[in-house]
Amino acid sequence: MIQKEDFKFYTDHERDIALEINPNMKTQIIESSGMWYFWGENVFKNLEKAIEFLKQFPALDKRVTTPGSRQYFTPVDVQPLVYLYADICSKLYKDKFDARRFLTSSIIANKYDQVYENTWIPHTDEDITGQLYLNDYNGGTALYKYKGYLSPQLAPDVVTMPDYSTDTDIGGRYYTGNIVDWKKFDGDNDWELYHVIPSKENCIGIFHGAYFHSTYTELQEDCRYVLSSFYHRGFVH
Repeated sequence: MIQKEDFKFYTDHERDIALEINPNMKTQIIESSGMWYFWGENVFKNLEKAIEFLKQFPALDKRVTTPGSRQYFTPVDVQPLVYLYADICSKLYKDKFDARRFLTSSIIANKYDQVYENTWIPHTDEDITGQLYLNDYNGGTALYKYKGYLSPQLAPDVVTMPDYSTDTDIGGRYYTGNIVDWKKFDGDNDWELYHVIPSKENCIGIFHGAYFHSTYTELQEDCRYVLSSFYHRGFVH
């Protein structure tokens, strides 16, 4: 028999108190090598309450394409945050953004999380990418140029990423099938690291996901805890 006490509950009031946005958040636009991103500091009014609320959600474990496990949140679960994202993006792009269309998950990673080899090679995501760093952690989100170009739409040849979960010829120069420790990628002959959005506690970076980027960190005993949000809008850079 299913009993109500078998479930874990929260109210919208509890959520809104825990995830209350700081009205005095410090913001700026940062530019680097032809790209730009929004940077905000002291996002949550009470970071400790926010983390305790977020930690109650279960996490999907054993991810091997990027380091760490994932919690998946609906827009309702993190409503104050997605409303903040919609407001910021609407002002940046002078257009309407629907808070319900932001997809949000966490990254919970430490040095014991292994990945498919070469998954640290830069990738692209949905059009708008937001990274909310919940704790200080060395590194951050690195931005790269591929043969001098900021995004695959601008590059002279197509950068095809492999399917790391299957043995495939797609993007074969990066696929090995090996599961290894995470590696901080500083670039090579093709990839130039030109900027790092820092993993700074209670800060967000919002940028065009079409820019090449990757997690940039040396994982430690303690966990790297980040909220990643994505919004598909229909432009590329």
